[in-house]
Amino acid sequence: MGLAEEAGPVRYLHRIENLGCDNPDGPARSIASASGADIVMIHSTSWRWEAGGRIVLTYLAWAREGTLPAAAVVLPAPPTRPDTDPLHPRPKEISRLDPLFHGLRHFAFLLRYDPDHKLREALGAPAASVIEAFDPAPAGQR
Repeated sequence: MGLAEEAGPVRYLHRIENLGCDNPDGPARSIASASGADIVMIHSTSWRWEAGGRIVLTYLAWAREGTLPAAAVVLPAPPTRPDTDPLHPRPKEISRLDPLFHGLRHFAFLLRYDPDHKLREALGAPAASVIEAFDPAPAGQR
């Protein structure tokens, strides 16, 4: 995910891959970099259990402006966030874009609490201003 150009719309690519049984951070970074984008930040934003015992990890990678491949599509408007029961935060249905917007809200949270501004510097001002427009939410909360 990233900006196609400094003032352009946010674009994204969606990938589903098997991360193997070791630390998933390395494979997630490799998958994001394989698109040809210059990745400046990658973060595990959530996990969820699916029927059959499958655990799905979600990573969000942010690319430097102008480095996304042509296949990246424009991010649609965020869906409305349903109210959830604090003791049962998992929604009944999860759309393909739900984890993406959850990740953006988490990135906004990380930017808000970035005391040394390293995250802001890595992302750059245009990307930081786009991400800050999302309502901040810590991982694990919807």
